[in-house]
Amino acid sequence: MKTARVKLASRRRRVLSIAGLDPSGGAGSLADLGVIQDLGEQPQAIISALTVQSSAQLVRSQPVPPLMLAQQLGQLRGADAPDAVKIGALGHPQTASVIASWLQLRPIPAVWDPVQLASSGGALNAVGALEQACTQLLHQIDLVCPNHAELELLLRTTGRRDAADLARAYGTAVLVTGGDQRDADVHNCLFVAGGVHHWSWPRRTGRFRGTGCTLSSAIAVALARGLDLLNAVAAGQDYTQRAIAAAQVHSPGLYLLNRVGE
Repeated sequence: MKTARVKLASRRRRVLSIAGLDPSGGAGSLADLGVIQDLGEQPQAIISALTVQSSAQLVRSQPVPPLMLAQQLGQLRGADAPDAVKIGALGHPQTASVIASWLQLRPIPAVWDPVQLASSGGALNAVGALEQACTQLLHQIDLVCPNHAELELLLRTTGRRDAADLARAYGTAVLVTGGDQRDADVHNCLFVAGGVHHWSWPRRTGRFRGTGCTLSSAIAVALARGLDLLNAVAAGQDYTQRAIAAAQVHSPGLYLLNRVGE
């Protein structure tokens, strides 16, 4: 019995990334998997969209058929069942419904980074994907992490007034990130049923790629470890800030986040 307890305590948590494949590795599933592995847990991946892109531009995004995604999710059971899931770009409009149906059968912590555009500005999701996500998926997840531009799209799609209204209406926490703003300090606000929590820190100069992927993946890892939502968000933000501090210049004005470990 003592040996069994030691093995259980040392088991790496399995954290699933459902996201687009960015061949450059700066964002999407490859960035997610790097964070999960860097934090010492077991990464799993399902690709929601194949992209033709570099760090400079998105040329094309091709959604993976929802049936293929559903079949892949169906295999993640038993010893392969994930402990948490991070969701990124959805690709196909029906992907949200597939994930929502799966979460009903396997209620694990779920974090959604509602990314709509690549860093270069190209659309990652097919028309209707966001609408389906708001209808089918939003009420199923624990946390959605929009920046201000993505929040505006969510509010417009759902007809809610603000982030607090969105959190109340859908029963999910909303972490509004300030990386896309121009204030001297970055302000992040977490809206939950019990109120709002604020964080801020000095803004670093430069354009950083993959911050949303890094943050949402790190939070998913913390939730997989059993942290409550508030502490998981704090841990994810701390990891992301350390990654930003360690980032290196990739091309003029563009920084790529380095993985920084525990």
